[in-house]
Amino acid sequence: MKFRHTLFFRLLTLFVSLFSVGLILTLLVFLPIGRNLVTDIKSREMEPVLRSMNRLVQDYILGIIDENAMNRVIVSQSDANRSQLIIVNTEGIVIYATRPIRSENSHDQPGTTNEIDYTNKISAITAELLSNRSVNTMFTATGHDFESLVVGEPIIINQKLVGAVAMILPAYEITSTLNGLIRVLVLTMLAVIFLMAIPIYFFSKIFTRPINKMVAVAQGMGTGNFDLRADVKDQGELGQLGRSLNQLSSDLSQTINDVAIERDRLMKLVESMGDGILSFDASGKVQTVNPAFYQVVGSDEGNQHALSILDDPKIQNAIQRSLEQENMDFLFTHLDRILRITLRPILDENNVLVGSVGLFRDVTESERLDQLRKDYVANVSHELRTPLTAIKGLIDPLHDGLIRDEEKRKEYYALILKETARLTRLINDLLELSRLQSTTQGFERKEFDLNPFLIDVKEKYLHIAQEKGIKLHLTLSDSPNLYLGNEDRLDQVLTVLLDNAFKFTPRNGNVEIKLQSHPTHYALIVQDDGEGIDPVDLPYIFDRFYTVDKARSAKSTGLGLSIAKEILTHLGESIRVESTLEQGTSFIIKLNKPGV
Repeated sequence: MKFRHTLFFRLLTLFVSLFSVGLILTLLVFLPIGRNLVTDIKSREMEPVLRSMNRLVQDYILGIIDENAMNRVIVSQSDANRSQLIIVNTEGIVIYATRPIRSENSHDQPGTTNEIDYTNKISAITAELLSNRSVNTMFTATGHDFESLVVGEPIIINQKLVGAVAMILPAYEITSTLNGLIRVLVLTMLAVIFLMAIPIYFFSKIFTRPINKMVAVAQGMGTGNFDLRADVKDQGELGQLGRSLNQLSSDLSQTINDVAIERDRLMKLVESMGDGILSFDASGKVQTVNPAFYQVVGSDEGNQHALSILDDPKIQNAIQRSLEQENMDFLFTHLDRILRITLRPILDENNVLVGSVGLFRDVTESERLDQLRKDYVANVSHELRTPLTAIKGLIDPLHDGLIRDEEKRKEYYALILKETARLTRLINDLLELSRLQSTTQGFERKEFDLNPFLIDVKEKYLHIAQEKGIKLHLTLSDSPNLYLGNEDRLDQVLTVLLDNAFKFTPRNGNVEIKLQSHPTHYALIVQDDGEGIDPVDLPYIFDRFYTVDKARSAKSTGLGLSIAKEILTHLGESIRVESTLEQGTSFIIKLNKPGV
């Protein structure tokens, strides 16, 4: 801050200005009053001299003193007062006059020496004196353009008027005296101003010191420093102001600290959210981005390219509408993801729009699950309707008595029994899948050797394989292969896999069960050399009701592989599939070894 802008400078200037104005006002008031005052003083000084001159003239007329003595006294007094003494008789004729007054400050021509002679130029004054009246006034002598002071008295001897005496002083003498007084007054006031400037300087310093401290406290608060405190020693208004400022600083510090804590809490909450959050200002410019946004849109954190999603016309239009105080909620497909975008306007306490906030949520999985739910309901409805339709189609002609041949009737009954068995199998599979997803009962674990277990499985399905003309093989190691799991559930999984292998392996084909031991796990493989699975179908092979060969869907509920995967998931194991068209399919089950 410049010095001339400080309170100290302004106070100092104020005091100096007040004294200067006071000096000017004093001079303006003193000039007219001072002139009259000096004139009065001069006249008072001249009156006793005039009276003594009057008595001296009376003594001369009475013969008490001679002319030389009178002349010496009168001249000395006239020179001492820088005035001219004139004596007139009763006829107004000047009978005596001192020499003219010499002036070095001539009124007519300043800077030149001049003589002023009032002889024969005061007829009006002498006429008044000879009328037996004293005179004490300012007048302008005949032939002069300036005023003069005249003091006069009539000369009375034995109560008889014998003449008059007058003492005349030019006005410049009065003015000279007045100017001297003004100079003294000005010098005195200047000296007072100079002497007062010192205490005023220190007073201003003392007065402004606590104010400067308050300014420093206020500036410190502006920069975030709330530790500074103002001086509160003064018991007056400044002390009260300082205490109020200190309280304000303390309260503001606490408020800002609370706001900062709340802001950090809010930022942590926003950063910890799994949904992407963006905030926009009133012009639509991005202000805040949380880390989850980059994950939601499938980008690295801090990658500004991720914000290019906002350039899409649909999102741009939604942002603009939200800035028009509309609530927006819509689905948007980005890359391989489905995003639910929600935009809401932000209003201040005066309901003035200050921006908007957007929530970006990845609903790909929920949408997929919702679609799976819909497909599941549709598939269940379809799978139930197919056998029921077939059963109804067979029962109607029997009920109407249209089938009279006994052999034909038995054939219809056999078909009804077959469709009923299929319906029963479908319902059992649905109940089994539902039971697996809702409970862990029936999954008690115990340690057993996989070798004899797999040998029993082969023996159980060897007869079925032979009936279908398929060769069933089993490959095991000689050493025991201990496994901690549920034997019945693992048997159920193998039943599903072998049933699928027999179903899609042609006559004279091969199905092999292999057990491979790895350091941390076993690989249990069910492999066939059948038709294989199209790569398009591989990602959905474990989905409910999914069948590779739609033409054979009547032979399968499409739930077997879903049940197998669900069982292995409950056991903590996993399953995957590898397949090549026209070469065969392999289902690989990963079984963790005990203690690993």
